[in-house]
Amino acid sequence: GAFLIRFRLQASVTSDYLRQYFNSDIGRNRVLSIAAGGVQKNLQGSAMLRLHVPVPPIGEQREIAAILQTHDDAIRALQAERERLRAVKRGLMQGLLSGEIRTSP
Repeated sequence: GAFLIRFRLQASVTSDYLRQYFNSDIGRNRVLSIAAGGVQKNLQGSAMLRLHVPVPPIGEQREIAAILQTHDDAIRALQAERERLRAVKRGLMQGLLSGEIRTSP
């Protein structure tokens, strides 16, 4: 489609590393700096080709991507736990406000 940029990577770059890079603050800011347009920003494929991305050796890319993925998984698990605890809190607050749950004096 017209709103799709397809990347064909060289064998010296892993897609996991590139995904982690572009989702990082540094990578995201670099992509946003080349985006053109007013309210709705657009990326040109030719501008993306000119963007220089630091590419360490393939083994190091795999290590970096694996470590960051582990941390992303831990963050997602903690966010899910936070949401679960918020739901418990909402239920307890509702029970207290409705009188279903009584506090001992």
